[in-house]
Amino acid sequence: MFPEIYEEVLGLLKRGIKVYILKDARILKKLRIENNLRKTDKNDVIMLSKISKDDLKTLTVHEMEKKVELRPLINRYELLSKRITTLKI
Repeated sequence: MFPEIYEEVLGLLKRGIKVYILKDARILKKLRIENNLRKTDKNDVIMLSKISKDDLKTLTVHEMEKKVELRPLINRYELLSKRITTLKI
């Protein structure tokens, strides 16, 4: 999941809406190839409806709050790591 949508997903979870994430994106690609379909939003929705719940993970409010809280720290760390590498060179 992209960090840019963490806040939006957290808002959905806080409103009581269940959010699932696909554990392995290769499953979707495999189904698309098996059914000879192009990659479109409509085809992806159809393929997602055929995937079992075992291949999906339920997100929790607690998990998303941690991700939202840690994302700025991770971004800062990555920036500082790049700067340190540049300075060493």
